Amino acid sequence: MRAATFDIADHGMAVAPAHQRKSVVHRLLLALVAVTILSSGFVFSEPAPVDALTIGLIVLLPVVGLVAFNRTLIAYFSLWTVAGACAVLAAALSLDLGITLTHVGVTLYLTLASVVFAGFIAKFPTAHTRLILNAWSGPPSSRPAAASSVISASSRAPTTSSPSSAAPPAPSRTPTCSAPSW
Repeated sequence: MRAATFDIADHGMAVAPAHQRKSVVHRLLLALVAVTILSSGFVFSEPAPVDALTIGLIVLLPVVGLVAFNRTLIAYFSLWTVAGACAVLAAALSLDLGITLTHVGVTLYLTLASVVFAGFIAKFPTAHTRLILNAWSGPPSSRPAAASSVISASSRAPTTSSPSSAAPPAPSRTPTCSAPSW
C-alpha cells in the first residue's frame, strides 16, 4: 500500500506519491548546494567560505541520502585514495613536511568533494545538474541571451522533421556555442 498526500501547491485534490515528496531537510540541502556553488565564485583568500560549505556538503549529502554511489564512482574514489596514500608515504622524503601534508590534505579534500558532487549528480542527473548550473551562472533572467538559449535548447528533447521541410540555418554574425553532448 502506497502512502499519499495532498499536493498543497496545486490547491486541488491531486495526490502525490510518498516518494515524490521533498522534506524540509531535502530542500534545505538543495539550497545549501546552490549557495555553495554560488559562493565558489567569491574566493578572496584561502581557506574560503566555500570550503567550509563544501565540507558540510561532504558530510550531509550522504547522510540524508542525496548521493548515489555506483561502482564506477567507488573505483574513482579508490584510485584517488591510493594516490593520496602514496603521497603521504612520499611526504616522508620531503624537506618541508608541513607544506607537503597540507597539499596532500587539500588533494584528499578535493577528492572527497568530487566524489560527493558526482554522487549528488548521479542521484538525479537532470535536476541536480540544472541546480548546479543555475547556481553557477545565476538565474535565467541575468544570463546573456545567447547563453540562455543554449541552456534552454539543451534541455529540450530533439524534434524530428522531414528533410524536405528543414531549411539550412541562416549564417550568424554572432559567435555561438553549443552544449556538450555527453
